[in-house]
This record gives sequence, structure tokens and C-alpha cells, in this order.
Amino acid sequence: MTIDDGLSQNTINCIFQDRNGFLWFGTQDGLNRYDGYGFTIYRHEPHDSNSLSHSWIWDVYEDTHKNLWIATWQGLTQYDPTQDQYYRHLPEPGSQTRLHGGRPTALCEDNQGDIWVATWGGGLSRYDHQSGHFKTFRNDPSDTTSLPSDMVRTLHYDRYGTLWIGTWNGLASCQPDSSFPFAFTIYKHNPGHKGSISSNQITAIQRDSKGTLSPP
Repeated sequence: MTIDDGLSQNTINCIFQDRNGFLWFGTQDGLNRYDGYGFTIYRHEPHDSNSLSHSWIWDVYEDTHKNLWIATWQGLTQYDPTQDQYYRHLPEPGSQTRLHGGRPTALCEDNQGDIWVATWGGGLSRYDHQSGHFKTFRNDPSDTTSLPSDMVRTLHYDRYGTLWIGTWNGLASCQPDSSFPFAFTIYKHNPGHKGSISSNQITAIQRDSKGTLSPP
């Protein structure tokens, strides 16, 4: 399927299937919903606040409340299908309750219903679904238990309640349901240890049927 078939753009950054069976394709020029017959395209409209925050899409995720979360080039967009309403969460550097900064790159949800947002340059953010506030975790060079890098590319929340964070300077893990502040466990490449990860630049994380974690 290409633009000749109705796709808005040929570079696809993510693919997601929602609980209703629709396929969502995030491209560099719009979000595409495919129903098996054709595409419905969603884009950023400069004069319409009820639209995506940007047309360049990095990731799409559906939470347990049926909200669709869209990571875009300029912020995070939350779509409530019951109200057909978009809510934009735009980066506000220095804010203690809003998305801190950086470009959202990946999304996931924990067992408490909170949304975790990986950002490129702004660290890791957690959206509390009850308060509607964000909490941001960033790299602190003086703290070896902090996030290894503010360049976060991918996330994976496993069945054991562990959040895995792939950054551009190592792999990290934490237990989101533990008390704040919690420490990150860091995994890095060690040339002298064959059991270490092969590279510190983590681009994707997947757990197989045997429970083995694979960070390419």
C-alpha cells in the first residue's frame, strides 16, 4: 500500500492495531486509519485546536480507557473517541506538571493506567491519569541511578511490572509502582564482558514467548 492506494505519505514510522481492529499508520505527513478498504487521514490543522499537534507521527498507543495517544514531532496528542476530541500536550520546558520538553518518540502504559512518554532530548515523562500531570525523569551526571540519557528512543512494559527504557546511552529499567523517588537500573555495553548488551544505542525492545528481552 502506497500513496497510490490513499496512504498520506510513504515513510511509515509506526503501525498500531486498536481494539476495534483498525490499523493506524503513523507517517511523516499524517496519521492514517485503515479499515480494510480505505484510509482516513488525520493531520495537524494550524487553525483547528481539535486536531493533531503535528502531522509527523512517531508512535501511536491505545490505553485501557480507549484513548488514543499520538507521539508527534511537536508534542503529544490525546484523542478521546467517545467525544471525538483531541487534547494537545505541548512541551513546556521547566514545567513541573507538564510535558517537559523534547520530541515524543514512544509510548506505553503501566498497570496503574499511567502513560509513559519517551522523548528525544527531554528524558522520560510519566502522565498521571488521575491528576492529569506529568512527572519528568532526566539524566543527572552526578547520579549513577538516574536515566542514562535524555535521548530516549523506545519503551517496553513487561508482564512483571518492569518498565524498560532504551536510550542513546544504555538500557535502563525501573518499577513504576514503587515509591518515589525510585532508582533506575542501568545496563551498558562492556567490551570485556560477553554478557553485556552489544551496544548502548537502543532502538527497539521486544520480549519473546520465553520471556527473553531483546534490545536490538
